[in-house]
Amino acid sequence: MPPKSSAKPKPPAPSTKNIATTTGKKKHAPKKQLSNEERLKRLFTSLCAQIDGGHFTNAAKTCDKILRLEPTDEDALQTKLFLLLQTEQYTAAISLLDSSKLKSGGPFERAYCLYRLQHEPEAAELLQGIKEAKASNDDDRGILHLEAQLNYRQGAYQDAFDLYNQLLDTTEPHTEEHSDVLTNLQASQKHLDFINTDYHRALDQLPTSLTSALETAPPPVQSTSTLAANIGAFASSAAASLGDVEVTRPTAPKKARARRVPKGVVPGVTPPPDPERWLKKSERSTFTQARGKRKGGGGATQGVVESGGGGAARPSWPNVAWHVLPSLTPDRALELAICNMPAARPPLTARRCSPMHAGVASCVHYDLTTTEYDCNISFTVWVTLNYRSSQPVSTAEDVEDEWMQGHAGPASKSTMSHPTVRGVVVITRNGDHLEYYQNPMTYTSSHTECTPLGEVQAHELGGYLRREYFTTSSPSFIKGIRTDLVDLDQVHTRVKNGGEGRVVFDSAIALLQGLFPPTPRNSITLANETTIVAPLGGYQYVPAETVEPSNDRSLESWTDCPNFEKHIKDFYSSDDFKKHEKASERFFSEAKDFVFGRPASLVNAMNIYDFMNHELVHNKSYAHRLPPTFIEQARHWANIHEDGVFSDKDIGGIGNIAGRTLFRSIISSLQRITYDGDPLQFLVESTTYQAFISLFHQTEMIEDDPSLKAVPDYAAALAIELRRGSLPDNRDFLRFRFKNGTSESEFRTVHVFGHKGDIPLTEFIYRLENSVISSNNQWLRVCGASSTDATWRPSLPFASATEESPAVTAAYGALFAGLLMLMAFVVASVTKRLRSRRVRFNLNGSEVAGPSEFTALMPEKGRPLTRF
Repeated sequence: MPPKSSAKPKPPAPSTKNIATTTGKKKHAPKKQLSNEERLKRLFTSLCAQIDGGHFTNAAKTCDKILRLEPTDEDALQTKLFLLLQTEQYTAAISLLDSSKLKSGGPFERAYCLYRLQHEPEAAELLQGIKEAKASNDDDRGILHLEAQLNYRQGAYQDAFDLYNQLLDTTEPHTEEHSDVLTNLQASQKHLDFINTDYHRALDQLPTSLTSALETAPPPVQSTSTLAANIGAFASSAAASLGDVEVTRPTAPKKARARRVPKGVVPGVTPPPDPERWLKKSERSTFTQARGKRKGGGGATQGVVESGGGGAARPSWPNVAWHVLPSLTPDRALELAICNMPAARPPLTARRCSPMHAGVASCVHYDLTTTEYDCNISFTVWVTLNYRSSQPVSTAEDVEDEWMQGHAGPASKSTMSHPTVRGVVVITRNGDHLEYYQNPMTYTSSHTECTPLGEVQAHELGGYLRREYFTTSSPSFIKGIRTDLVDLDQVHTRVKNGGEGRVVFDSAIALLQGLFPPTPRNSITLANETTIVAPLGGYQYVPAETVEPSNDRSLESWTDCPNFEKHIKDFYSSDDFKKHEKASERFFSEAKDFVFGRPASLVNAMNIYDFMNHELVHNKSYAHRLPPTFIEQARHWANIHEDGVFSDKDIGGIGNIAGRTLFRSIISSLQRITYDGDPLQFLVESTTYQAFISLFHQTEMIEDDPSLKAVPDYAAALAIELRRGSLPDNRDFLRFRFKNGTSESEFRTVHVFGHKGDIPLTEFIYRLENSVISSNNQWLRVCGASSTDATWRPSLPFASATEESPAVTAAYGALFAGLLMLMAFVVASVTKRLRSRRVRFNLNGSEVAGPSEFTALMPEKGRPLTRF
């Protein structure tokens, strides 16, 4: 075989064509220019993506590019206007509207821009023109929203309140608009409350000297010469202060460096990167197990995560990043409220989706199950652990704690945990009455009568209580109470019948008429199938228990009480009273001409206010003569006087005697309501104003609301609601709500003993039980009086268990034992006598002793035998 040649073959000689091709430059074809239509199509695509992503600034620039190609494009103009409003460029929006390029729209957007630029008069005028042009479409929601906002900003709070009410009626619940309207409605209501109530209340609390000075002082006027002199002096001082200061021209601000983005990424268009891109595919949430592959098991990162045991210290969570993605499957949509979970922790189970490593985001899936709201909640949490620990990681309890801290705030615990009202105790004040007099040293009162106005006030209060507690759609509806007709086992009324006469009783009857109005259901069907309706269209006759001081001191405990009279004298001689007395001298000296011989002093402040208030309401000529602010000042000094008389620094002090005796019936009624075997659910305590003041001080309500340190208005009411907690903490709680007569349209919640929510019934009783006066004998000891000295005799006790001395108790026990022995002796004697009179018969050779149908009694002497 011949050897291979080592010479390399020579390449062929290049042709001329090849040389020209390899040595010449490659020429690229020019890029084809896109048509305007194609460019517009691409720009609109980018515009939609930017708006969907929320990149409004970039979207506005895209709009400008479109308008350079097509200046009259209606869609681009409308979109740019929308973007300018979204980015709060209202001046630019008005300039766009002034360019007259828009064919549709404009007036409403211009009015909105003027409103946001604080040009309210121009916006209101333009909005009025829009409303007139759209007379057939007055319910335009955008116009109503803007009009309400304008009214609110211009101080027309009542008009804004009415418009927000109209919007709220037509807004779907659980929407963002519903929440916004409700917030604005509450803000309008707060302003109205301040204007109508709080402002006047603040004036009442000002000293007389200050209010008089404010009324008589002329408005401050500064002369032109003084103003010019002040301006000149200010300019001279400013020039002197500058001195040799070198003035430098401000440099142009440094241009901010543009944010760098990766190559090929278009902000607002390119989707964000996958957050799981750093994990292995098998650890990602989108990973699915292939068929035929065995699943791993037994690892520490699978199954249910249990709490670490063995006494190992649980690691801390200093920097845990939470990202919750909830997935809800409720069974009852109305009860679903994640943010209102009960205070008790719901059962929680955690499932790991990926291993837990320090510094790496790990996926954990949680399931919460709660029977209270009948819903199952599942969510996924990405947890990043920023610590290293050799201990096993357990996240179930930590996520549970974090969930409860973030979603079960104090308001939700106090409000949503006790939704069921089991019963209510309502303390009410009488309505308007004729003038009457109270002795400021002993508080014995003269007789008076309720006016028709007072009866109407009490009737309105009764109607409000019915809507609040006897209407099934009300959130405060009493569970299980009868609503169509009054159930006398469920409802009880106690009425004060003291020295003032029938005024409280008449008010209570009017209240019951409003609480239980006439109804055709109050009828009966006779044997002949005739239906008889009660008189007056089905009037319901609700009885009321009158409480006379001669029998029961629970509703009038301050009269005929020597220690309370001593308390009044001590108050009059205190430094605080003397300070107020000196401050009130000017007012009472000026009020002498309007009280017609009545003593005008701070000691007699309540009688002065009662007379002025009565004449102001019922006497037309007096109402025209009384100077302005006189009734407010009289009420202010009466509030100070009565608050000092019927209060005490000690919860069990003699000054709180009006509340100490009333609390006995309140606590006993609440205990009856808690007992399932007792039908009582609603108690009305009709009394006068004195008990309210003591109650406010005893329960420390004045610490939460200082405005309660005053005489409550006519037909005021304090409701004590007994509410049952939710499992597992199913204790009974109390919620206190107060309505100050007809000046307030609804109840407002007040808090007792420093609680910012409902108070447990057991704690409430524990705080008050040592101060409660529970019997007439105890009242005698507290007042330092005796039954022989008093003008009444305690014939009936407060409660069933009266306090007696040990000697009396022993005597009663001996008497009861003697009665038992006597009854036993009588029964034994009668039984022996009956047995001796039986007749025995022989039946088939056996002797049968009665009693049976064959047993007869031997006749007595002179009497025939009676056969049965």
